[in-house]
Amino acid sequence: MSKPSDKNSSIRLKRDHPNNSFDESNSSTKTSTSSIKKLKHQHNNNTTTISMDKETHNRYSNGSSSFISSNSTKKLIIKNLKTSSLVLPSDYFDKIWPLLKQALEAILNGTISPTNEEQLYRHIDHLCTTSTNDTNTSQPNLLYDNLRKVLDEHVQTFLPTLLNEINDSNDYLRILNSIWNDHIIRSSLIRQLFIVLDRTYVLHAAVPSIWELNQDLFRRYIMQNSIISNRCINGILKLIEQERRGETIDRNLIKNLIRMLIDLH
Repeated sequence: MSKPSDKNSSIRLKRDHPNNSFDESNSSTKTSTSSIKKLKHQHNNNTTTISMDKETHNRYSNGSSSFISSNSTKKLIIKNLKTSSLVLPSDYFDKIWPLLKQALEAILNGTISPTNEEQLYRHIDHLCTTSTNDTNTSQPNLLYDNLRKVLDEHVQTFLPTLLNEINDSNDYLRILNSIWNDHIIRSSLIRQLFIVLDRTYVLHAAVPSIWELNQDLFRRYIMQNSIISNRCINGILKLIEQERRGETIDRNLIKNLIRMLIDLH
């Protein structure tokens, strides 16, 4: 009696199995159909995006866009900077120049100026870039002329030492070289202090720069002096002759003096 029961159960299982397979097939079919729909939807979206990009590209490339059309291009206008409304009093230079002269002499003499450098820069900047009530006087021109007078007087202080009788030519060349090197250092410091004057007034006026001014003064008062120039050249030639005889000389001294002659030529 148990066998028919098993047979019936097996038949029942066989009948149930196709149904399960059919359900699984339907489920997979639904899944694949849903996936296809999603892919189509994504494809449609991508197609729409691409078509919009092409449409946008065509619109821009045809010149209809305001970014490309030359008819709608806006011009950028740069206005001049507003000038400073500050006006210096007419006696500003008379009050400031003593401070500048004191600082200038401190540089030339190798001492320390009592006035702060920032204040000196500010005063020089005002003199070079700000107008005054006195329209008949050029403050930068006045500053340059006074600076030239101080430098002119300072260079002439070298003459007594260089015109003094010195028997040893080597010692004389060392003194001349020391004065020249010191003059170069002082000239550089002065140019830094009056850099605003150099970059404003000097650029538009027919005057030498501060560096060139110092070079010209040294050339005029020192190297164009026949006594000094003859001693310098004769001393250099003497050292060269000593070296040819096998004697040891100061080559750096000759090199520096020859460079000086070239710079001042």
